[in-house]
Amino acid sequence: MMPDMDTHYLQVWREQAREHGIPEPDIDQWLGLARPLLWLHKVQDDPAAANAPVVGYRGGHPSLPLDVEWPAGPDFVASVDCAALPSDLRGFPLPEDGHLLFFHNTEYLGPECDSPDDDGRVLYIPAGTATAERVINTGRHLKVEPERIPLQCSPCWDPPHDCCGPIPAGFGQLTQHLEDPRPAYLRNGADDAMLLGGYCTTWTVDRCELSEYTDPEHKKWRRLAFMPRDLIMNEEALPFLVHWIIREDDLAGKRFDRVKTYAEDLFT
Repeated sequence: MMPDMDTHYLQVWREQAREHGIPEPDIDQWLGLARPLLWLHKVQDDPAAANAPVVGYRGGHPSLPLDVEWPAGPDFVASVDCAALPSDLRGFPLPEDGHLLFFHNTEYLGPECDSPDDDGRVLYIPAGTATAERVINTGRHLKVEPERIPLQCSPCWDPPHDCCGPIPAGFGQLTQHLEDPRPAYLRNGADDAMLLGGYCTTWTVDRCELSEYTDPEHKKWRRLAFMPRDLIMNEEALPFLVHWIIREDDLAGKRFDRVKTYAEDLFT
């Protein structure tokens, strides 16, 4: 397991807030709303993470429990080794061990798709479960990455957004001037990175507009992961951001079969 979450980013934000004259209690409240955000990237993408452990893989063939069928469901995207992730993920109770396998259709089924199994799902495999590697069905999964790409983890923090909770007065204006200490690759987005945690906001409008957020209790939904993917729409590959979201109580209870997915287009 990696060390606890690094608080360097939070300290940088604290010092910048002090320079703008924000009272210390307000700073404490604001930083208390920050959420862990785990950036899973190719090994060569971040020289500073050269010694970071491999925490998962993107693409390749999934190793599934012996009683689980595949490829009858959506396409395999990535696997994450929970035991290799940082500990002490404040407010983000991922399993301490075992693996999370992420699936999503390569073909865009449209917003009218209500069933999570139609578009995507997440499978949790507890540690010690007997598994076997499943080979990709080339008839159905031509667009799936056959190469197994190792992913390292760069932990950071996601600052609170206006739509995601009460923010002390003055921070709405302050956030326009704060320097973001996170890696540029993360701040500017990534073509092939997968991010775990953070706030459940959309990329294009920076507001909570995921389909499940029509629920009056939508604050109980959390973003489990998101990543950019090219999806097939009208026989054309187009850029999307795929979100996997889950209710807080289901996350704590390891009920990953209740995960919902949302594909946000980046071309309109």
